[in-house]
Amino acid sequence: MNIKTLTLALAVLFIATNAGCRVSDSSASSRIQPSPQAEQQATAIGDCGAVAKDQQHPVQTVVRNPIRIVIFQDKSGSANDTRTVQLNEGGFAAPINLLRCTGGELGIGIVDDLSNRPLVRLRIDAPPAPPTPPQARNVFQRAEEDGDYQQRLNDYKDRVAKWTQETDRRVEAFLAQAGELLKQNPNAKRTNVWSAVSRADLYLNESDASWSSPTNRYAILNSDCQETAHTKPVQVKSGAQWIVVNGAGSTGVTEALKPERFENPTAAFEFIKARELGGK
Repeated sequence: MNIKTLTLALAVLFIATNAGCRVSDSSASSRIQPSPQAEQQATAIGDCGAVAKDQQHPVQTVVRNPIRIVIFQDKSGSANDTRTVQLNEGGFAAPINLLRCTGGELGIGIVDDLSNRPLVRLRIDAPPAPPTPPQARNVFQRAEEDGDYQQRLNDYKDRVAKWTQETDRRVEAFLAQAGELLKQNPNAKRTNVWSAVSRADLYLNESDASWSSPTNRYAILNSDCQETAHTKPVQVKSGAQWIVVNGAGSTGVTEALKPERFENPTAAFEFIKARELGGK
């Protein structure tokens, strides 16, 4: 074999070998790719709109601020005249599911002639953060990362199970207390709106020191907000988004708070969800 023929043969052999390596690398990478089921479980808990996927970033978890929501239910006799829905414990599924996505706190209070009952409160800690799947393209580095990822994925599943168990326990206790509070008949002779506003604002203005990031805050007054108890207006400090809910479209004395208005609580909850989860 002359030198020219030998050189050509070596060149062909080099090209074929490298081509084979690329095919092998791609094939191995495909084999160790996490399953769609594992990937889905690792990136979202519930319908939280928390996963974004594209070719450059196959999995990306969105970090969201915890949320504080307070809801005051009108129990005055005028609530029926202004078509104000009477909530019960079954009406809080939407805000509770939202807090399962972001973490946060929900408080429930009563608007009546005094509006001075302590809030029934539910705290839900932020759900565990999922591990990031392997991103390496090199087959050997990817195999090593995949083993570590599987361990972190198992640890994550354990944390989710514990978080779910604790959250379910808190929700059950909260709903029982909220149910008792909301059994009060809507027959109060007067409507003390400003005391409710004051308590709601105090709750929402509590320190965020126990949270990992600043909280987003919402106050929902399920009331016509017609102040008839002759209490003095209060200055709000929490920076919350105020929301008034009733079928008459009344904002009463809360007009200065520039509230969003909704016809029923479900629409108000969807508004908050759209703002916090981007409509997901």
